[in-house]
Amino acid sequence: MKKTLLVSLTFGLLLSGCNDEDSLGTSEGTGVRFTSYMVESRATDTAWEAGDEIGVYMQADAASGYQKINVKYANSDGNLNTFTSETPIEYSGNESTVNFMAVYPFSASVTSGNYTFTLGNEGLSKNDIMYASTTSVEAGTQNVTLEFKHKLTKIVLQLKDENGNSVTGASITIDKQRVNGTLDVATGNVSATEDYTSTLQFAGSDGTYEAIVIPDEGREGRS
Repeated sequence: MKKTLLVSLTFGLLLSGCNDEDSLGTSEGTGVRFTSYMVESRATDTAWEAGDEIGVYMQADAASGYQKINVKYANSDGNLNTFTSETPIEYSGNESTVNFMAVYPFSASVTSGNYTFTLGNEGLSKNDIMYASTTSVEAGTQNVTLEFKHKLTKIVLQLKDENGNSVTGASITIDKQRVNGTLDVATGNVSATEDYTSTLQFAGSDGTYEAIVIPDEGREGRS
């Protein structure tokens, strides 16, 4: 029997603000500690997940270079809100003030101030690029606050039948996408590095389907 589908499409800009912040905790041990917050809930949850990793950068204030590049901090099952590093950031003693920047998810291939990424279909959390920046921190400060903000756009699609029941198990894609991009760690600006040639799969749960894409102004013929 043919059924009519009522489609509710909501474009949620992950860059927009939110009244509630999700506390992410403080790293312990020697070196600089980071107390971090999410300005909005993340794509798949409202808190960190076990095994999440971030890359942290340190830059001398008003300088063009980085003293520390993409230092990995990670959490564990035992304490999701605490991020530790095998090589924690230390001050050299020559700085007066510094800037700290951080990006999620961590990428081992990043060796400069340009964080490159490719959006894929393996899971929303891997596509949920987040960025944090705290400037003019006095050198020697051991506890630094970072506020993470989402840098991409989430599309939410809700499917219901004519009786208002959620439609599960659907396969939904969006084409004419740009999936390769770069985040400038110094500014937090995101730019796409390819044309509109890719297709992304929506992740579905209980009739709600979501995809994370690089923000753009739309594309003729997109479906």
